[in-house]
Amino acid sequence: MLLTSTAVDLKKIYENALAEEFEKEKIKFENQKRINICSIETGKRLGAYVPDFVVEDKIVVEIKASEFTTRNNKAQQQSYLKAGKYEIGYLVNFGLAKLCIKKINLYQRQKTISG
Repeated sequence: MLLTSTAVDLKKIYENALAEEFEKEKIKFENQKRINICSIETGKRLGAYVPDFVVEDKIVVEIKASEFTTRNNKAQQQSYLKAGKYEIGYLVNFGLAKLCIKKINLYQRQKTISG
């Protein structure tokens, strides 16, 4: 699915707003942190992933501004968590009628929070 320029613009606005809230609440975060993806077998660098946020060096946060969150979005987030050093991720979708937050924990069941 191709993102329209409006969806991309909205995503950046939501990303900036969330960064502002993190700063206001004095929450440590990195925006667009480059995470190397390495082979589990060889340790060789396979590529890199750049999530929207890494919070407190523990949690990966991906922002969406689309009408729905797909299984591919969730599967991709899980893959990045497995390949990196992170166990918890959040998919935050501002594009729905209600805010939708999906928590992905590699060692527990997935939870969905609607606002």
